Amino acid sequence: MTNLLYKNNILLCPTLGSTLSEIEDIRELMIATGIREGFDSTQTIVLSQKLDELLNKFHWEREEHRKLMIYYMLLNI
Repeated sequence: MTNLLYKNNILLCPTLGSTLSEIEDIRELMIATGIREGFDSTQTIVLSQKLDELLNKFHWEREEHRKLMIYYMLLNI
């Protein structure tokens, strides 16, 4: 079975942890860019769209991980 990690008491697989790290990095960059260039600047909007994509990816990965964990639990019953 894969290594599991915890973040804010949420069980994560390595893929989820990686995606979550990307989300945090893009979020910080988007905020800094918004403050520097304006929240309606092209670069801020591009970063916001990237953040949306990563959030969707994270939610999808988390759901797939949850399904996999249920499957493993059922195998061990």
